[in-house]
Amino acid sequence: MTELAPIPQFEVHVAVLPGSGFRARLRPDEAERAMVAAACGVTAFHRLEADLLVKRWRRDGVEITGEIRATVEQPCIITLEPVLQQIDGQLDVTFIR
Repeated sequence: MTELAPIPQFEVHVAVLPGSGFRARLRPDEAERAMVAAACGVTAFHRLEADLLVKRWRRDGVEITGEIRATVEQPCIITLEPVLQQIDGQLDVTFIR
């Protein structure tokens, strides 16, 4: 069995979320980006940031919406030369306890 690399944790406690939710700006530092890269199996995240709105969803759920931006480096599968990829995406997920 392969051991997974640790990744940064960002906890949200549903019981203390304000009714309007709260905005979170995630800007992992270089060491945290390296942990995420290892967990994702890529060479590096040169940029990784998220601007999120975290809101309570029904009784025990959390809804997270927002934008994620990243610059990812990984090796080309043919030449193994570094390839950079820009990611600019929307996030809309719900977690239920």
